Amino acid sequence: MAKFNRLNFRQNIIDSKYILLLPLIAAYELWKINRTSSLSNHESQLFNYYLLINACIVLLAYRFNVFLGSFTLFNAGLFVILYYQQTFSIPFFSIGFLSFILIFNLITLKLLWILPVKYSRCFTFAEFAIVFQTIYYYVVSICLFNWQYWIVNDGSSMMLVAQKFDTICLICYSTLAIHWMIAQFVSKLDPIIYLISLPLSLYVWLYHFLHIEPLYWFVTFFSSNQIRIYLLLFWFSVVLLTLTFVYIHTFLTVDRQTTTATRKIFHLAISIVYITGIKYDLLLLNFASKLILFIFIFIEIIRLSRIPVIVSIINTVFERFRDEKDSGILTLTHIYLLIGCSLPLWLCNDSTNHRLLLSSGILSIGIGDTIASIVGITFGSRRQRWPNSSKTYIGTFGFFLSHFLSFFLLDYYYYNNLFNTNQLQLVIKVLIISIITCLMETFTKHVDNLLLPLIEYFLIRILF
Repeated sequence: MAKFNRLNFRQNIIDSKYILLLPLIAAYELWKINRTSSLSNHESQLFNYYLLINACIVLLAYRFNVFLGSFTLFNAGLFVILYYQQTFSIPFFSIGFLSFILIFNLITLKLLWILPVKYSRCFTFAEFAIVFQTIYYYVVSICLFNWQYWIVNDGSSMMLVAQKFDTICLICYSTLAIHWMIAQFVSKLDPIIYLISLPLSLYVWLYHFLHIEPLYWFVTFFSSNQIRIYLLLFWFSVVLLTLTFVYIHTFLTVDRQTTTATRKIFHLAISIVYITGIKYDLLLLNFASKLILFIFIFIEIIRLSRIPVIVSIINTVFERFRDEKDSGILTLTHIYLLIGCSLPLWLCNDSTNHRLLLSSGILSIGIGDTIASIVGITFGSRRQRWPNSSKTYIGTFGFFLSHFLSFFLLDYYYYNNLFNTNQLQLVIKVLIISIITCLMETFTKHVDNLLLPLIEYFLIRILF
């Protein structure tokens, strides 16, 4: 009988149900595509679903201490059923593909025993599961769909810009992971060497796969149209203002206490960036979100190193804005904020026609959660708190009202028209989404930056 594994997770909540959240979204996407789209889209979405199911198998094997032989047989059986039913016609779905998935799963399962032990109490299992499934799906799918590009390096194989962006991101994350593993095994490695070698390795690999000088390629792409230039300048201004606020609050106002409302400046900044990106340049926003995530992870690795001056500055800033749920040695809420706002963008298959769907993260944590914190801290009191929660009634109402109104305002911003509020059915749908999301924000014990966008995404996908 499988034994439940309770190792090293924050608050130790029995939350294995969240393993099924992403596959549930993928299953609905698959069902919808099967009804409305072509066979090729159906195959592609079924492949995505298969990868998420595999990630679930790995997580369940870890969570319940399943014997590796049973885990391998179940995985192989799932693939054989799909393969011999001729579900897939993609060439690389073969015994070689099955072997790759099984080996990758076994290696991943071994790594799962290391991370929660090394970074004890840094995250709940639900947070760990969602991030793991996202990374697993992204790495495996990009590796397999770009297999020709990894083998053929003569420059004759031209890829679409989006595929090339995914390959660039995969190179960045792979190089970072390899350097991190080397640093773990070579204890005497000077962190300065790590800090210098990573950018140099990245430059060499990008030059090899792009077949062109990387900086020149990036400048050429970013300056390819005028709107993109203006958008980048606007984003740079938002980032500069945010960093200025961080500097002033950290180093010039030392005696001022950092509250939850103070940290919401980051929610405001990311909301501005994502709303404008969704409206004007989805391709650039998609790439930028993955690149900034890489930078955040790199900064966190540097923060855990022993570089005196750099680590001191980073730790000063992080300790100033550290959330109460950042209980371990890792600081993750800012990374969760970025992932939460980006997941709808990464999940949606028809992004151009579903801008409100892409704004799931902005609606839930960029607007609703931000207003809830500000209203709750300003007008709430201890006597007005929900049972078994630190959230107040007035804060929850602020979430509900701001979330409800934001649907109509964003629809007007994206499409220059408002929902027809005379149609009671549409208003009821928005009310349902707003009520469920605000109640989840009130009672969840996990980092809401990660869970709320997925719940919001699923609700919008079903009701609209």
